[in-house]
Amino acid sequence: MAPRKIPARLDVLLAPKARKAVVLRRGPAKQVCTVGWDLSSDTFQLGQWIKGRIHGYCCDLSPAGKFFLYYLMNPSEDFYCWTTISRAPYLKAIGRWRVVGGMTGGGLFLSDTRFWLNNPYDEASKCGELENDPAEAEDEFCRDWRKVYFRRLLRDRWRLVKKVGYEPGRGALTFEKPLCENRVLVNIVDASGLTGLGRGICSSEYRLIDFETGEVQFQPTWEWADIDGGRLLWAEGGKIFSANIEAQGLGSGKMLYDFNDMTFQAIEAPY
Repeated sequence: MAPRKIPARLDVLLAPKARKAVVLRRGPAKQVCTVGWDLSSDTFQLGQWIKGRIHGYCCDLSPAGKFFLYYLMNPSEDFYCWTTISRAPYLKAIGRWRVVGGMTGGGLFLSDTRFWLNNPYDEASKCGELENDPAEAEDEFCRDWRKVYFRRLLRDRWRLVKKVGYEPGRGALTFEKPLCENRVLVNIVDASGLTGLGRGICSSEYRLIDFETGEVQFQPTWEWADIDGGRLLWAEGGKIFSANIEAQGLGSGKMLYDFNDMTFQAIEAPY
């Protein structure tokens, strides 16, 4: 009997003010690559591979999609937790900061030229093209290691609607984004196993809810989902799909790209 092939794991960072994205493609476990995605044409461009782990929930893409901020764990280095800024979709650093031991790194873009870092060990380090703003927002997530992801969702027009067993670092939070007048896309972010997905320390479960009919469509195999104008986008089984949002539901799903057969390549960034 042939061994079961495990699909590539996918996460996506959408630019807040441009139709650009970066796809994080993981597999095997300690290899990840970035892929640029032009949403206006649904074309994809391979960025770079790296041996290590990038946690998508700590990452961000600048508003115009030019810069990529990511949190890398690479045990092969003496100091193996780093927050890095690169030129999307590549991974070569133009700015790099060690992360305080035992803490979660990453950060958020505040504009196309300013960013905030989460738990930097050497905050004084500079990134020549961009400005580091050390002031952290004072909100209910200040003590939660998932705060980068929660703040990114709220910035990107998701609405927090429910908390279950929540305290900083624990429990599930439910976010919604409208598909149309009576339907929403639901993202339940869990760090305590309440959803039972077993996808790691910060996983999402997606649902589609029609408030007019009461129908709830559970989507346990979706790893990521969001809305791009008049269409729904999602990642499932190592592939990215889209479907038009129509008056009575969703149109037929269309596969945009299959990431499963990609293998490690040594690629040099063009800068």
